[in-house]
Amino acid sequence: KAKEDNDKSYTAASAIKIEIKVTAEQYIADDNASDLDINQGDTVLYDVLNDKKCSNINEEGCIKTTVLNKNLLITDEEVYLLPSLIDEFEEPVTYDNYLTTYNTFKNKCEAMLMTYVANNKRYNFMEYNRCGESGLKLPAISLGLWHNFGDNGDFENMCHMCFTAFDNGITHFDLANNYGPAPGAAEINFGKILNDHMKSYRDEIIVSTKAGYTMWDGPYGDWGSKKYIVASLDQSLKRMNLDYVDIFYHHRMDPQTPLWETMHTLSLIVKQGKALYIGLSNYDGKTMKKATKILDEMQCPYIINQNKFSMFNRISQENGILEATAEKQKGMIIFSPLAQGLLTDRYINGIPSDSRVRTDGRYLNENAVSSEIIEKIQKLNSIAKRRGQSLAQMALAWIYRRNEVTSVLIGASKPQQILDNLQMLKNTNFGFDELEQIDKITLGSVR
Repeated sequence: KAKEDNDKSYTAASAIKIEIKVTAEQYIADDNASDLDINQGDTVLYDVLNDKKCSNINEEGCIKTTVLNKNLLITDEEVYLLPSLIDEFEEPVTYDNYLTTYNTFKNKCEAMLMTYVANNKRYNFMEYNRCGESGLKLPAISLGLWHNFGDNGDFENMCHMCFTAFDNGITHFDLANNYGPAPGAAEINFGKILNDHMKSYRDEIIVSTKAGYTMWDGPYGDWGSKKYIVASLDQSLKRMNLDYVDIFYHHRMDPQTPLWETMHTLSLIVKQGKALYIGLSNYDGKTMKKATKILDEMQCPYIINQNKFSMFNRISQENGILEATAEKQKGMIIFSPLAQGLLTDRYINGIPSDSRVRTDGRYLNENAVSSEIIEKIQKLNSIAKRRGQSLAQMALAWIYRRNEVTSVLIGASKPQQILDNLQMLKNTNFGFDELEQIDKITLGSVR
């Protein structure tokens, strides 16, 4: 039709055929009135040419349809995309760009329409460990949304990664206020996944988020003041459309704000019902012990620490946090266990063109992948092969073997990586010679 009309642009009337039927779940907005609530299964007449309700089926552009949500009108054969979706694209739908736009819309629609039913054997394989002396258990492997859940990610892929994780017993999803890009985007995307596809499993899921790094401009947008932490969590809950999170972390030590103020704020958040448990992230052992004393006096359920640790980064041993965690009987979840992907087979033969180093150098740049590091990766890979594991599986198992560790936090860019990492649970035992060889290869590595 567009070609016949000299490439005339079509927006609200552009139909994408995906051959799917659904019933109404939410509502449709009338441009001449306030939002109109409709019951599940109701039908409405709607003018797709002018984006408004119509009263006569014989009017031009008027169709009889059911409604999935405010962005999609669903008929028996076609999905009419309203401006709220189409406006996300810089160009209108024309004959020339139709196929590209069609595929983009189709992926978006399918992600919005998918129905998720969890694997009924999801708890058969996973190990669960108690966080210190608390009653909360976490899976041996948890899924972190630091990377690949921002505005630059594919939403359908995000959905399938979360589904794959939960289907295999990964009940814990870890976020922070600033995860993106842009900051906050990961919480928004996860909130959509949880509320649209996994809401019936909310009581089986542990959601954590954090505040402490820069989130907005001005003096109240980072660190550890009461004003920042309270405002940040309120924003996080709104982005995820949640009443509470299971674990809320202070994300980093604040050298300026008194420790008692930050800890008092964390206790307040629990009393307000906005978090069930409290955690500390990136704290050293000395400061963690001081924080523990304050939180214990307030009877605040502080149960877990989150710190960086890997074969290539032993900072959690050096700063005393692992020792303090054991002494105070808290849980410990480790992030960056694969050193931003270095401890995988991705870099065995150098830097791939599609690697994080090439596509996103914020956390891992080319200088960190020296010939010396590549040689160490190759030697570690040889040990992993003898163990019957991939390098990533061995690196995860090397961390998980420690008594202080409750869970290991992985990231992923596709579902298969999650499945591959889960296989580390098949072999978490190390001989003395293996540990000695690993230390000999890695100690002194670049952090």
